[in-house]
Amino acid sequence: MTAGSWSKSLSVSSLEENYEHSIPRVILVAITIVIFIFTLILNVLNGADAKIFGVRIFATSLKNLFQTYQTDISPSIFVSYLWIVIFIWQICWLIYGISTIFRKSSSDYLYKYPPVMHWLIYLNFSIANIMNILCLFFWSHQLFVFATCYSMLMFIGLNIGAFASLFKLSDYLREMYYTEKIKDVWAIRILVQNGMMMYSSWAFIMFLMTLNLTLVYQFKLTNETSHFVILCIFLVKIMIYFVIENIVAYRHAKFIFTPWLIYGIYLIDSFLAASQSLKIKNQFIPLNQDPNKLDMIRPNFNYFFHSCILIFYVFLLFSKVFKFTWNEFCYQRKFSNNF
Repeated sequence: MTAGSWSKSLSVSSLEENYEHSIPRVILVAITIVIFIFTLILNVLNGADAKIFGVRIFATSLKNLFQTYQTDISPSIFVSYLWIVIFIWQICWLIYGISTIFRKSSSDYLYKYPPVMHWLIYLNFSIANIMNILCLFFWSHQLFVFATCYSMLMFIGLNIGAFASLFKLSDYLREMYYTEKIKDVWAIRILVQNGMMMYSSWAFIMFLMTLNLTLVYQFKLTNETSHFVILCIFLVKIMIYFVIENIVAYRHAKFIFTPWLIYGIYLIDSFLAASQSLKIKNQFIPLNQDPNKLDMIRPNFNYFFHSCILIFYVFLLFSKVFKFTWNEFCYQRKFSNNF
């Protein structure tokens, strides 16, 4: 088969045109936007600890919660401001999603075919935002066990939506290129996929933060033990994520970068919190007495372990950048293998 005939076979121009809107899909997009706006409003009210018509929606804000329930790795105020960047990114990809309703591909409306903006993306994004709303109320009433479970459900839902986008775009990538939808390809990669993965990464961080509070204040573990458990979970998570992103599904996920930003910020912020906590603890050790060895070993071991994970994270990040640079810019391949 010649290049010209192959190109023609991949074009959707030969498909029967069907420029009719799908009412169920349009309704799903509209519901997704309404749920997101509601989630955004509640998060703003929670962050500002505001009232509506004199009525307090939440018993306490998330910021006050982490200030009240202090642990060795309590987040700083700076981390809470990540919500602003995350929500702005979600707004951007939702606006792009709306634009596909009014734009056409070679045979149908862009939100229908090619199905790169699959209905699973909107469905799971809506479910994740509902989980977010429930978590706000659970956090407000110090129901840490429920908040931990629902933040994990939020993480799972966002990952399902992101994976649907990754695999659907990969399946129809050549078709998008041959129908001159290159800008849409990059819009989906940067806005939709990186946006959802950023939200997903933050959901996992919230899971770790809430799990930390659950272990310390509801299961009565020591701060040092809880710190160690959280570090182990985080270490396993970034190892699994690195393998999936850069080995198992590299062709699909090679342009994803936002999770590394979120995980890096959290790791550094929690490391600084642990350093401050260790400094405060050492101030209360009497100089004329030998400190209890067990009390000293635990925080120092966690500090060392946290440092090692931070170094390991930098190594994984460097490995990702190196592999991407080598594969996409240094290693010469044919056009058929580039996508």
